[in-house]
Formats: sequence, C-alpha cells, structure tokens
Amino acid sequence: MPDTERATTTADRLREMMRDTMTLVLGAASWATEEGERLVRQWMDRGEVSREEGKKMLEQLKEQARKSRDELSRAVAEGVRNASASVPVATREQVAALERRVEELTREVESLKAGRG
Repeated sequence: MPDTERATTTADRLREMMRDTMTLVLGAASWATEEGERLVRQWMDRGEVSREEGKKMLEQLKEQARKSRDELSRAVAEGVRNASASVPVATREQVAALERRVEELTREVESLKAGRG
C-alpha cells in the first residue's frame, strides 16, 4: 500500500475512533442527565423538594450538561486536529497530480509495448 494511501487510512481511522468516542461519551452524558432529571422529578413528586427548588435543580442540571457537551466537543475537536496533524495526509492536489502521472506512465508503457509487438 502506498504511503499516501496508508496515511489517509490512518487519518480516517483516527477520525472515526474520535467520533465513536464522542458519541459514546455524549450518550453517557445524556443518560446521566436524564437520570438526574428523573430523580429530581421523583423528589418533587414526593414533596422532598419544592417545585421551585426542583425547577432550579433541573435548570442547573441542564446547564451543566450543556457545559459538559461543549467542553467535550472542544476536547474531541482538538484531539482530532492533533492526531490529524501528526499523520501526513496527501492533499487533493497531490492525489490529482499522482493520478495524472500514473496515467502518463501507463500511456508510455502501453506505447512501449505496442512498439515491441
């Protein structure tokens, strides 16, 4: 496998792993938020906290969940940037130039074969 193809494959795998990690963590955070909300609602229903206190707790939970998601998104984006920066990936222009060169060499080989035959 050529180095550029291997590098692209590695970069793609890194991005996919980071996406999977982010999806997993966001899912866990979402579940934790839902469970927290369920618990606060139970307390409100049982009269263990007032409606006002419960609403305040729910707002705090939602705000903390939003902050956590934002922080996670930033961390994952930074991780992807750092991982991608360390992997040499060919640009579209480089790939196009290589494709043109392969076509050119293929024509030359075909021409040489035809001259021998």
